[in-house]
Amino acid sequence: MVTFGEAVLHLNPTQSVNLLIAMNASNLPGRFIPNLISDACIGPLNTIIPSTVFAGMMIFLWIGSATHASLLVVACFYGFAAAGLQGLYIATIYSFCPDPSKVGIRIAMIYLVIGVACLTGAPIGGALIRENHGGYLYAQLFAGCTILLGAILLLAARLAKSGWAPSRV
Repeated sequence: MVTFGEAVLHLNPTQSVNLLIAMNASNLPGRFIPNLISDACIGPLNTIIPSTVFAGMMIFLWIGSATHASLLVVACFYGFAAAGLQGLYIATIYSFCPDPSKVGIRIAMIYLVIGVACLTGAPIGGALIRENHGGYLYAQLFAGCTILLGAILLLAARLAKSGWAPSRV
């Protein structure tokens, strides 16, 4: 969002970095609140699914951000939602692993997938920006669609584990 702010909205470097600071500041409550909801009420899988949908929605709202204020709001809400995702990975893995001796390998498999996504996401986004002649629309659509695809896969995992019945998963 920092480079988007500078390149598209023509923000000065200080304003662009302030977007990053605001996103990281909203990250702090995003690490705690979804985890508290998960522990006290509905379980990690039932918490990570709406967090993922919310993060995807924020990426799609980023497409419509045409002012510094609107981008700042999107950055804050996205920072909150993304922190919820990052904080719930491990708890969600534990909810799928009844055998404690296999938790480590399952965590490693998840982080392998996350690592591949981190290594390939930025170059793909850069290529999409270049393909769109410096516009961010293709990269934003790619990011939003992949996050929502993750939400669909998490929902499918929840359905496979416990069906539609309300349960703490």
